[in-house]
Amino acid sequence: MRKKRDKKLKDLSAQEKIELIHKIMIDKYTHSAMAEQYRVKDRVVHDLMKKVRHEKDYLRKLLEQEEEKEEVKSTVIDNAI
Repeated sequence: MRKKRDKKLKDLSAQEKIELIHKIMIDKYTHSAMAEQYRVKDRVVHDLMKKVRHEKDYLRKLLEQEEEKEEVKSTVIDNAI
């Protein structure tokens, strides 16, 4: 019996999205296998892959979001010290 899949697309971090996309497009895992691993519905994986295929710069946006988060973390840490 499968575990409850309770995450939505917005609940996945940018890093998780990138890993998921890589595993499907490069390593050729199935959508359902990745949905089970990341505890999301198959439809969430489908929607993510659809975004990637239609928006050519979607991965770049994800990477920029991740970099911005890191910059904010380092700024907060620097200001706290």
